Amino acid sequence: MKKFLIPVSLTILIFLINACGFSEKHTSVYNIIQEKTVDSTLHSSWNLLQHDRLIKVTEDNYPEFYIYERKEIIKNYKCSSCHKEDLDVMKAATSTFAHSDIKFFHTSLEVMTCVTCHTPDNMDVLHSTANKSIDFNRSYKLCGQCHQVQFKDWKGGAHGKRLGGWVAPRVSKTCVECHSPHDPSFKSKIPAYPAYLQQKRN
Repeated sequence: MKKFLIPVSLTILIFLINACGFSEKHTSVYNIIQEKTVDSTLHSSWNLLQHDRLIKVTEDNYPEFYIYERKEIIKNYKCSSCHKEDLDVMKAATSTFAHSDIKFFHTSLEVMTCVTCHTPDNMDVLHSTANKSIDFNRSYKLCGQCHQVQFKDWKGGAHGKRLGGWVAPRVSKTCVECHSPHDPSFKSKIPAYPAYLQQKRN
């Protein structure tokens, strides 16, 4: 009986090893899972990099990463297609306000107005507090002037939405893809009851 059990046990063991995908390079199930996770994450991140809208970001001594090009998805960009004259001249010439849907709740109007960020004589670019032009694709530079802690965390990868996975190459959303620049704070929400609790309440 023992002579019969040993070959059968060895056969079952070899079958299980092959079924689990062990090989010379795999010493455990953990190693297999880890390798597959890295492979799939790299694959999804590299797929994102094939997108023609990605821009490389290199900031200070932080590892480089990528963001989406934004200008091509701004509904009315270029701004100069409408802003052909000085802002004051345009305001005086019309009673209609093209951006009436924008509600400004960023901070007090005594602290900021539209022209704190938008450049009156060149609406196709933003500008810093030092009056340096900032491209719309790099609007994070504008936000980072005041929100320095969040900016530092974003550059390092701790703040904001990351796309594709945690393995390099990193692709991240910018400030304005999560926050409205004119009304950036997230609104408070009352937690919803799960469906099963809702039924019990009724």
